Parts: sequence; C-alpha cells; structure tokens
Amino acid sequence: MGKPRVQCPTLARLFSLFLLCYAGETLGWSWRETLFGIPEPLEPPPVPWSYAGSTGPDRWASLSPKYAACGGQQQSPIELSGATPVGFVPLSFHYRSNPLHIINTGNQLLVHYQPGSYLIADHHRYELKEIHFHSPGEHAIRGVVADLELHLVHRDERGRFAVVAVPVRAGIRRNSTLRRISERLPPVDLQGYYERRRGINAVFLLPPRREYFRYLGSLTQPPCTEGAIWFVFDHPLEIDAGDLQRFRQVLGHNARPLQPRNGRQIFAFTHP
Repeated sequence: MGKPRVQCPTLARLFSLFLLCYAGETLGWSWRETLFGIPEPLEPPPVPWSYAGSTGPDRWASLSPKYAACGGQQQSPIELSGATPVGFVPLSFHYRSNPLHIINTGNQLLVHYQPGSYLIADHHRYELKEIHFHSPGEHAIRGVVADLELHLVHRDERGRFAVVAVPVRAGIRRNSTLRRISERLPPVDLQGYYERRRGINAVFLLPPRREYFRYLGSLTQPPCTEGAIWFVFDHPLEIDAGDLQRFRQVLGHNARPLQPRNGRQIFAFTHP
C-alpha cells in the first residue's frame, strides 16, 4: 500500500490566483480586503505634504506636477457669503450602516465607506467613498469658521467628485455617531489603524436643518482636483465638548486656508 499523496496547488491554480490578485489591484480593490476583509494600508503619497512649513498649503502646487491643480482658479475652501438665494431643493441621501474603519494617514483621519451608500443630486448618483475631518473648519460661513468640519466625499461612475461639508460646533447636544468615532480614534503617531467591531451610519452625521450652499470647487488637499461640486450645510451639527477635544488632539491643525473666490457663483438653497 503506497504512501498517501499530498495535494499541492498546481502551477495553473497558482497562476490563476496571481491573475486574480493582479486584476484586483488594477481595478482598485485590494486582495487582502477581498479575501480576508482587511483594508490595505494606504500607500504614502508620491510627494510628502503637510499643513505647515516648507511642505505647507502655500507650497503644494510647487511640490509635484501631480499637485499643480493646487494653484488653480477654482480651489476650495472659500468664504460663503453673498450667495444667490434659490428655492430649497433637498439632497437625497441613501446611506447604509458600515463597519467602522478609521485610517490615520498622518495628515488626515479617514473613515472608509463600503459600496452601496450614495447621494442623489440633480438626478445624478454619487457613491459615498469616505468621511474625513478638518480641525478647525475650512469653509467660512458669513465670516464664521466652525470648530470642526466633516467632509463626506462622493464620486460618480466617471470619477467626478461631490463633497458634502458638515460644520460642527461644541454644544450641549451629543452626537452618538461622532462619539463612537471619537472613542476609537487611533493615537497621533499610529498610522494605518483599523477598527471593525462597531458600525456607523453616515446619515446620523447630517444636521437636522439641511439648508445648504452649492458651488464648484476642488478637493482641499493634494492633488486639489478641480471640478468638485460642493454642498456645504448652512447650520452646524452639535458635538459634546469632550468629543470635540479628542478629535482636536489627534488631528492637530489640518485646515487649508481660504482660497480666492475668483468670480465663482454661490447658490444658497434655503426655505422661503
């Protein structure tokens, strides 16, 4: 009676697995996340940038040809005043609950969002990709900058951005979703941190009053891609002062200075 045969993967199977992983990376999904549910650590940007010093916002456009748009004519954030009032048209949010993935990039805290949640604006669908945070706020609403600003970043099937900005201020109300995130923030010096044991739904990060400004701008950090549609809520979301302090301790100062308006029109979608 012969020895039992050991089953080994054939070269064909190994080659098929290689093609699967390679195709996944090419199409933008990670084999680690696909096979094991573990997000892939973010790759460092091609050229380092920051919010101060020799790699700060006033130098971004010169740091790399990939950041050239940072010196463009339709950059964000801007001062939101003198807007043209129009009739209120509600934004349509279709957000699902999502495992909490918090990623510290060194310049930003990102909450990764899985496919299936989206925004409808002008009868057009934009998928929610991530949520990130700026301390203090970036946009100025009638001269007032919020304590914190959330950006819910969406993209459509052609790669065009739509960003929903939520101003946040310290107050007496507590937002349970922001508290859940704040209690699980990674340490300042720990990058690539993930937390999957709790879930969140981005709909609970939207303010009760949803009047908003709309204008055409850019991403507010490199590569500063222009052509992004901005929806900035007029009324802030309240957060407990202790939760706000936890965000500030991890984020530090990561707000881009206000950019020139350059004649762009701003619309205010308000109730009569």
